[in-house]
Amino acid sequence: MLIRNTKVLLLITSATVCVTLFVFLLREVFSGQWVLPQVFAIGPLRVHYYGITMALAAGAGWWLAAKRAPAYGVAPEQVDRILLLVIAGGFIGARLYHVFSSFGYYQQNPLDVLKVWQGGLSIFGALFGGFVVLWVYNKLLTTH
Repeated sequence: MLIRNTKVLLLITSATVCVTLFVFLLREVFSGQWVLPQVFAIGPLRVHYYGITMALAAGAGWWLAAKRAPAYGVAPEQVDRILLLVIAGGFIGARLYHVFSSFGYYQQNPLDVLKVWQGGLSIFGALFGGFVVLWVYNKLLTTH
């Protein structure tokens, strides 16, 4: 019983320290006291923080889906396949939404549609693209 209480106390203390630090850091960033770069470099590779965030989100989604899949009768291999398709559909949807929302520019510069590394992804398009892929996958799965 003492070990369990110690673990709970340690968890609560750790969470409190993390939340306090997080709130302090956010206050400093949003007040303009600290200006954080959006990119850092590892040799010639430029790493964007939003890319890390998206990778962590995809990883968390995959982990949760893989953990819950057996309860819904879904095989682990199927989770991997669906995740890959949803990421691809989300990426394409994110780019298409951006291109259509800035259609005048891309009409004048059609090759820039492919220059994703110069920016231009939309979360709304990513969600829409991911949901479309899930819908199509579900329709194909239920018709066979």
